[in-house]
Amino acid sequence: SVSISAGFSVLPVFGGGIRSSIWTLRVLRELESRIPGITRNIRLVTGASGGMVGAAAYVASLEPPSRDHHPTSSNSQKLDLLTEQFRSGMLPEVAKQLVFGDIPSMFWPWRTNTDRGKVLEATWIERTGGAAASPLARPFRSLAVGEWTGWRPSLIFTPMCVEDGRRVLISNLGLDLAPRN
Repeated sequence: SVSISAGFSVLPVFGGGIRSSIWTLRVLRELESRIPGITRNIRLVTGASGGMVGAAAYVASLEPPSRDHHPTSSNSQKLDLLTEQFRSGMLPEVAKQLVFGDIPSMFWPWRTNTDRGKVLEATWIERTGGAAASPLARPFRSLAVGEWTGWRPSLIFTPMCVEDGRRVLISNLGLDLAPRN
């Protein structure tokens, strides 16, 4: 699910895999259609898992401000296309890598260059427009200028380490003073 705090300053998104990505994109599209210029009121998007992938694709697809100094929201057609691209199925490629790559590599004495994470990332990029057009193909740091100038919401990914339950904070923001585990 997606919730917005009072004043539209923070947009927390929640996990749930690809379904959560699609849900987040749909909610953001609906918000844009009902509240023109909503992106200029969202300063921070935070979360983990699938919801954050959808939100990150949305934030990365925003275009710079026009002459009136407001960010140009992604048009509804672009968000509809992203939603359909996410629906196209990303996990079959990851399952193939697991069965034909990762499991056999446990018995292989040499290091391999491909794993499920790399395959998932490559599939996201391929299915959302390819290296030249996908908002997910952009390096994270390329979003920083829009964040610093205030027209693009900042992203904070908050995954958890499986091994010990620690929170990891990934962002372009200086989070040195954020709470530590």
